[in-house]
Parts: sequence; structure tokens; C-alpha cells
Amino acid sequence: MSAYRSFTRKATATVAVVLGLLVAGAGTATAGTNGQQLVLCAPKHGASNTVWHANVTGTNEKGQQINDSPIVRVGNPGACTYYLQRWWWKGHTTLHWWFQLTDGSYEQAPAPDTWTTCEVPTSNKTDWWVCYGRG
Repeated sequence: MSAYRSFTRKATATVAVVLGLLVAGAGTATAGTNGQQLVLCAPKHGASNTVWHANVTGTNEKGQQINDSPIVRVGNPGACTYYLQRWWWKGHTTLHWWFQLTDGSYEQAPAPDTWTTCEVPTSNKTDWWVCYGRG
């Protein structure tokens, strides 16, 4: 093999590696720098068999107002076990609290538990921010 051919193969391989590294490093900013996913914590009061549900309204990572997140089962009083994944929030958000009826429909919780607010930072060390119901 000639020296020129050997040099060409090495140069081509080097360029391929460098391009691969550049492409692997390219992409969107990490979510922790432009909004957060939420951990929802149920209000701390209610009978032990109370099951709180919630949906969230507020501003997403694109600056759009979102009013139609799904109603999700958060859990018993004080539970912080629901991770609202793939929904990114920032700024002023509102948690709307619900009870599920026996027919599967939902009824909004009575005042003062109808809603709670949560200020979600644009940047955070992780991709998660905890929002609490009334205590």
C-alpha cells in the first residue's frame, strides 16, 4: 500500500471520528435549563382512603399556555409519588385537584382545595420540580 493511500485512509477515519463526536454532542439543551417535569404531591389532609387526582395548567418549555394536561392519580394524602413525565413546565403553574367518582368521572375538589399554585424555575440542577397540594 502506498504512503498516499495509507495517509488518505487515516485522514478519512479521523474525519469520520471527529464528525461522529460532533453529531453525538449536538442536540437540544438539557431540559433542566428550559423548564422542569413535575413531581405532584397530594394535599396532606383528608381521610386515609382519600385519593387525590390533579391536572396542571401553565406555561410549557416553548412559552405556550397549556390548559389540557391529563387528570392523573396522585395518591393518598401527603403522597409525593406521581411523576408527570414528558410535560415540561416553567413559571407560574396551577395544580387543579379532583376526586374520581364511582362512575369514573371527576369532580373538582371543594374550596380551599380546588387548586394550588407552584412556581417552577426555568433552570434547575435536575429535570424535576416538586409541587405540593395544600398542607
